[in-house]
Amino acid sequence: MYELKTGPAQEPVSVSDLKEYLRIDHSDEDDLIESLGKSARVWVENHITQYLITQTWVLWLDFFPIQYKDSNAKWWDGIVDGSISTLFQQQNYIPIERGPVQSITHLKTYDTEDTATTFSSDYYILNQYDRPAKIVLRQSQIWPTTNLRSSKGIEIEFVSGFGSTGTSVPESINQSIKHLTLELYEKRGDEFKVPQSVFLLLEPYRRKKLA
Repeated sequence: MYELKTGPAQEPVSVSDLKEYLRIDHSDEDDLIESLGKSARVWVENHITQYLITQTWVLWLDFFPIQYKDSNAKWWDGIVDGSISTLFQQQNYIPIERGPVQSITHLKTYDTEDTATTFSSDYYILNQYDRPAKIVLRQSQIWPTTNLRSSKGIEIEFVSGFGSTGTSVPESINQSIKHLTLELYEKRGDEFKVPQSVFLLLEPYRRKKLA
């Protein structure tokens, strides 16, 4: 579960830039245009699963990810002969689906008494260039063996975004926000459909899901 801690300090596309794109030269609808621009930005972020202006998020997990591993265990009548540990093991990385990740603030675990313990950053590295980004254990390190509480036992706070200003965001993404804001403005009260041009502008930034 992703939880917003600190939102962006500004929008990637300013109200004045939106008004210029919408060809509006008065201030009567500034609040509306600002709201529509924010809605467009949030839609874009959700579509490409990336945050635009720098913001802080928390990823909550119930347990450390596990993966299937190749096993020499013997099967009999469809039942594995041996420990379940022969089939599964903890992954040595945790994916962060919402990028681009700039940094990890902390990784904490919570035990059954709700006591928090910070996992030292000396034990892992951030691979921010993969899509998705990954927190990867260093060689010979293991995840904490804390007896985690039943829900939200792992807290990962991270900073994500292309940068602190709109100029840090790729121009085609900002252009998609303008296109979408125009459509929202013109179709107020009517049936709304995201323009195909928006999808085309965002296609290079949308992470493909493996089949």
